[in-house]
Amino acid sequence: MDESQITPIRVLLICLSGEQNARKGNLHIIRQALDHHPRIELIGVTTLCLAGRLLHDPQIQVAVVHEEDPRSLSLELLIDLVSSTTAKVALHSPRIEDNLAINSLRIGVRGFIPHASTVETIAQAVIQIAAGEIWSSRKLLSDAFTRALPMAAKPASHQTELEELTPREQEIVEHLCSGLSNKEIARELNISDKTVKTHLQRIYRKNQVHSRLQLAVSS
Repeated sequence: MDESQITPIRVLLICLSGEQNARKGNLHIIRQALDHHPRIELIGVTTLCLAGRLLHDPQIQVAVVHEEDPRSLSLELLIDLVSSTTAKVALHSPRIEDNLAINSLRIGVRGFIPHASTVETIAQAVIQIAAGEIWSSRKLLSDAFTRALPMAAKPASHQTELEELTPREQEIVEHLCSGLSNKEIARELNISDKTVKTHLQRIYRKNQVHSRLQLAVSS
């Protein structure tokens, strides 16, 4: 399909510190990524205080929150933001403390885009988040599994939050906790990529989730 015929993803950029207090370099890069990609339409740059009406616009698909100082982020602020919009919320920040990041996923934040990301990576993140994916580093994914799925290495009688897994499924979950990709798991277990995907589908179905990160954050 011709890219010109694809409806662009409507994105709102919110500067928590305000545009005047944002570092020009970081703000310039994300504005460039959102304003010059053929699949993205930047509909506005605003502060959180002035974003109210725009956040209620159902046509906005992604709200990217730009912040220079991650210490100004709080779970309460993110809960208010996520609950006030139907858009998928992503954070553009230099770094987010791990506990806040994992709890943010639990309340509905859909992605974390580091300031060091290139224009191309930022655009890719927004496109995937708009499509329903979660954008996160492998380390955060591994930490989420390690904290949320400690029962993977325990006897079945201790698996109170997840459906009982087969020994092979437990092996796969343990490797996911280490942040391995499907191909890496296949190599570790000497099975095919297709077999890994089949096991993952069964694990997801047992626990009524659709992705490895959803499995972690829903526990």
